[in-house]
Amino acid sequence: MRLRTKVFIDHTLGKLLCYSLFPLVRIVGILLRRDHSIRHDNVNSIAVAKYYGMGSIVHSTPMLRALREKYPYAKLIFITRKNNKSLFSHLEHIDEVFFVDDSSLLSLISSNIKLVTQLINNRIDLFFDLELFSAYGALISLLSFSRNRIGFASGLRTDFKTLLYTHLMYFNFQMPVRMCYLQMARIANVSADASLTLVKLKIQQAAKKKAQIKLAEILPNNESVNFLAFNINATEVSLERRWSFENLEIVARYFAEKGYHILFVGSADERSYVQRAVDKLDDISELVHNVAGLFSLAEFLAFLKECSALLTTDSGIMNFAYALDVPTVSLWGPDTPVQYHVNKKNTCAIWQPAYCSPCIYRFSVPPCKGNNVCMDLVNPDNVIVALNRLLENKTKEQVENITPVHLDSQLKPLGFLIK
Repeated sequence: MRLRTKVFIDHTLGKLLCYSLFPLVRIVGILLRRDHSIRHDNVNSIAVAKYYGMGSIVHSTPMLRALREKYPYAKLIFITRKNNKSLFSHLEHIDEVFFVDDSSLLSLISSNIKLVTQLINNRIDLFFDLELFSAYGALISLLSFSRNRIGFASGLRTDFKTLLYTHLMYFNFQMPVRMCYLQMARIANVSADASLTLVKLKIQQAAKKKAQIKLAEILPNNESVNFLAFNINATEVSLERRWSFENLEIVARYFAEKGYHILFVGSADERSYVQRAVDKLDDISELVHNVAGLFSLAEFLAFLKECSALLTTDSGIMNFAYALDVPTVSLWGPDTPVQYHVNKKNTCAIWQPAYCSPCIYRFSVPPCKGNNVCMDLVNPDNVIVALNRLLENKTKEQVENITPVHLDSQLKPLGFLIK
């Protein structure tokens, strides 16, 4: 099923189910008189659900670490789509992962039956639904019979799903998403000074060796070769995040003239799109390479760690680089750097505000209808300057300074919404 079809079903059928089930949920809750308290001694199992976005899952790692530190003996379960399976061998703090297979309607139904059965059998005490817009996430939390169901409220049109939660946290679009996730965990009493630093992704030695072999086939004598990774791709959530081939060509030619090899990365499905950019550099083909789809995820993470720097759109690859501490220049347009950029000494976000930006997640169809002026405003000269500074190790003097967490008079995290 296409993403737009899934969204349509979620916002129509999901909305109907949320409103229909709400009276029953309230009545059953009153009759059962369930204990919704959250204490160190009554949390034995925790579920965290994030179905879409590998990058968002990476940004949930500070939350997962904080939950593990607060509840070291509780079973910590992560719920996600089967498409994300390969990521979880690189993450820490998780005991078990439950997967949903949405490759077909039949697979979706059968895997959801299995998922709900697994959740009921695990007697979930805390269910954190990290999806902001999806009614599906709220419905799964309800069907799991979790004692506490914690979700986001944003004030947007999809807030009908909040009817099914027991606890709500305000989702602030002007804060880093990892802070939003961690603030939700503070409802469960995790430390007020829990770290916001992303947990580093684990790199497997076997994958590292395979990546080196493949890289040697592309770049003979690669130990003495400097290479940059360019990620020019975007998912169907917002193809407007792509930067123009013309601007990419300017930047690629500049660094090729300096002796760098340019490796254009991506998935196997993105290989043909990547090739269109590579074809524009045919006259310097010895320095420009299309490696989209060449590596498994494990191999790609090992490869990415070896890059001199990464130039990337707002994407999952960008977030992998942040979690691997790779020097990164990220390009922004339909969304701002506020939520997903990690401001460190070796990162730089380039965003030239346009009146209609940000539009992603606000509109199903962006106001520009594909004419992404916001990305055209990103000047290739500025990108070259930023990449040069990272490559010359001219790091920033100041690192990220995020607003500290404050508690209200009842020692609850700000943004906790009393239902």
